[in-house]
Amino acid sequence: YATQAIKKADSIDYELGLGDAYNMLGVVYDISGKYDSSIYYYEKAIPIFNKIQNLKGRGSAVNNLGLIYWNIGEFDKALTFFFKALDDFEKIGNDRFASNALNNIGLVYFDIKNYRQSLTYHFKAKKIYEKLQDDYLLGAVSTNIANDYSCLHINDSAEFFYKNAISLHTKAKDDYGLSIAYNGY
Repeated sequence: YATQAIKKADSIDYELGLGDAYNMLGVVYDISGKYDSSIYYYEKAIPIFNKIQNLKGRGSAVNNLGLIYWNIGEFDKALTFFFKALDDFEKIGNDRFASNALNNIGLVYFDIKNYRQSLTYHFKAKKIYEKLQDDYLLGAVSTNIANDYSCLHINDSAEFFYKNAISLHTKAKDDYGLSIAYNGY
């Protein structure tokens, strides 16, 4: 469908549709583990979003690039892309997407064992998730915060946030998130 959308959008010079379709095809390749192809399509989407000045689209494609580089262990590149995405999402006032970028930044800092920096970004994401009243995302970030505290050997805080995450995942009926929180706890 993404390939068909590319052909259709290109044939009618619908640039937003073309950028969105390239971004979606990047997601398809990302999910299937074909990272080179995924990067190729995200990088095709970005100039289109730049041309039409669509910060949401560009931020999405850039954030997706950050996820790939995070997954393949290129943490400096991942952070660069996540910070660019965060900037775009903040400029358009999209709290949900900005908070996801903040959480992603925290995850990269966690992976490079900078747990204090990870906490900083996870708490920034948590503040926005609370404003959005999103139990699913609050559960996920609470688990991330608990993991940060656990690695810092601040066990009382880790336990508090694991219990909080378990409660939120239960409320959100998120069995996967619940299993992650229980695994950490």
